[in-house]
Amino acid sequence: MSRDLITFVRARLDEDEQTARSARDHFSWRAGEGESKVLPVVALASGSFCIADAWYPEYAAHIARHDPARVLREVEAKRRRLDSLAEAIAVGHDTYDLASELLPLEALPYADHPEYREEWRP
Repeated sequence: MSRDLITFVRARLDEDEQTARSARDHFSWRAGEGESKVLPVVALASGSFCIADAWYPEYAAHIARHDPARVLREVEAKRRRLDSLAEAIAVGHDTYDLASELLPLEALPYADHPEYREEWRP
């Protein structure tokens, strides 16, 4: 089970990284001071422009907080943690039980993915 679960999480992290890198290449997100919206002007490959809006301050703050640069840092941290868990499980380290308990938590954010297995749910 753990090998499939590790493969699943690594694939989701790869997807997260690719999405963040694609978004980062076009703009960065930030909430305007005292404004209720995020207004990055995005130059699209077609030469046209679009403006991404969030009309509520809490939406603007959430969007800005999860900008591509942060997502990339989170992906790196999660990969390192996943590598440590995988190593502990593979070598039967004395932290095997804890690693086996923590590993399913790494997949939980992706529970809505079609390849997620209910048997992985903690």
